[in-house]
Amino acid sequence: MANPYTVLVVEQVDVVRRITKRTIVKRGCRVLEAASAEEALVVLARPEIQVDLVLIGTIGTPDPWSSTPAKAGRLRWI
Repeated sequence: MANPYTVLVVEQVDVVRRITKRTIVKRGCRVLEAASAEEALVVLARPEIQVDLVLIGTIGTPDPWSSTPAKAGRLRWI
């Protein structure tokens, strides 16, 4: 039985994003991907998509969320 949850993985590094997606899919969740904060906001703004969890990768790369606090605030709003 599939897990009804949708996870948005936001990660700049392609290989990390793919491995993370594969791991979550194995648990039965639907996974959407974004390579940047801007892409994530576009995905989240789509009315036909309901995202249950946003997983943001920030270790080892510049963090687009902390460098732009307004984006993180907007994420909470959406």
